[in-house]
Amino acid sequence: MVRAAQVGPVHHTLDRRGGVPQRPGGGDDPAAGTNRADRRHRPAPPKIAGTAGDPRVQRVRFADSRAVPGSWLSHLGWVGRLVGTVSGSRSSWALLLDRNFGPYFWGNVVSNTGVWAYNVGAVVLIFQITGSAFYVGLVTIMQFTAPVVLAPVGGALADRFDRRKLMMVALACAGVAVSGLAAWGALVGQDRITNPWPVLLMSLGFGIALAVTDPARHALVAALVPTADLGQAVALNTVTFNLGRTLGPALSGLLLLSLGPIAVFVAVAASYLLFVAALAVIKPLRAEPDSGPHGAGARAGVAHRGFTAGIRYVWAHKRMLAMLVGIAAAGYGSDPVITLVPLLAHDLMAGGGPLKVDNVELAVGILAGAYGGGAVLAMLFVRRVNVRIGYRATGVLGLTTLALMIGVLGVAPELLTGSAALAVGGVGYFFAITALTTSMQLDVPEHLRGRVMALWGVFFLGSRPLAALVDSTLASVTTLTWALVGTGVVVAAAALAVARATRERSGRRVRADPRTGKRS
Repeated sequence: MVRAAQVGPVHHTLDRRGGVPQRPGGGDDPAAGTNRADRRHRPAPPKIAGTAGDPRVQRVRFADSRAVPGSWLSHLGWVGRLVGTVSGSRSSWALLLDRNFGPYFWGNVVSNTGVWAYNVGAVVLIFQITGSAFYVGLVTIMQFTAPVVLAPVGGALADRFDRRKLMMVALACAGVAVSGLAAWGALVGQDRITNPWPVLLMSLGFGIALAVTDPARHALVAALVPTADLGQAVALNTVTFNLGRTLGPALSGLLLLSLGPIAVFVAVAASYLLFVAALAVIKPLRAEPDSGPHGAGARAGVAHRGFTAGIRYVWAHKRMLAMLVGIAAAGYGSDPVITLVPLLAHDLMAGGGPLKVDNVELAVGILAGAYGGGAVLAMLFVRRVNVRIGYRATGVLGLTTLALMIGVLGVAPELLTGSAALAVGGVGYFFAITALTTSMQLDVPEHLRGRVMALWGVFFLGSRPLAALVDSTLASVTTLTWALVGTGVVVAAAALAVARATRERSGRRVRADPRTGKRS
């Protein structure tokens, strides 16, 4: 499917399969045409003044040069050309240097690191206070249940208010609250803290802050980069969560060993406030959705206010629902890396093979590291796969790969084979989660973006407890192999559902009104 946009006399087309800008002359290269005469006599793209906040900027900002105007790369000469665009979209390095997306990315990494550092620090402090596994579990429940239960409300807020400012307020409140908890602990003395409820209530507040910020966090990405860069931006945004989950516990462990839980809370507060500072300096390329009674939502015939509008939209658009099912399947398929790997490591160690390990903890680290390493490796070439076969096809490919590798893991005879299967499975997981998320971002109306991306969080996070329950039950009742095969079957069924529901007719073109940017 191809979307065409017109600004003035110049037509630009956008390949919906991979977000690749094209010219009327054909070909994926923006500089390519049907012949040399076309290239010599093609009119120059119109210059745009004051593009910040202009909803049409993504339709014309496909620069002929490799360093896209508006990024720091345009001032770096040959360095900018080296790491700049390929087929009209910028590389990861180019986006990391972008004046808008760069601060957002690094602030997001720091903030997500703080989320997981807080979880570890709070768990350790609660265990020191109570010595109870129940209270330890209660910390995680209170922190991560709210983002699932309250996500629709957070999505409605993201569509009602300025997303960047909403995130700044919520993050600042959370940072100040954690600072207060750290100050209270320092005054009382962490050895004298005997009441677990201040920490538990802080965990609940943390979860509410996540419920408010997560939908806006996902929805804001589309406003920070031109449409041609959206796929790579979503991939990098996904990396921030993986990095945070890796760096957070490590940072918390170092601080716990050297300074204690109070130092962890100070670092968490600093991480949130740093993200607020990063958000303060970015300027979205596109304006926030019109929240008035006669805005885009009213014109679309959808009740603009209320968090159920996103649910009704998804239910009415089966392709969007299928992509959410694929997101849930990706989360479901990644659960064995957490729930079943400790059992799997013991069995694979007994199988011998060229990779011999005597320590179960080391074997668990190797398996989990292989999965995460595969996901990081996928980031290097997911953009080219998206360009070649399209976002939806990449999502189906990723789910299929993940399903197959989980099945291979179930019959793996030794540690090396199991690690290789998990590494390839990590590639499949990253392909699926980034491609399906990008496809959702491209399809969802702007006035519903926050509420629909809130459902993304519900499907992704909500699938994890269900997967943990099913995986652990099957492993206990049957065998570990059958538990893994069962997970693979679920993911494969989701891949088939996504492939059937998102099939598109070839050759359909969608044109955009140059005045309103609406597609027809």
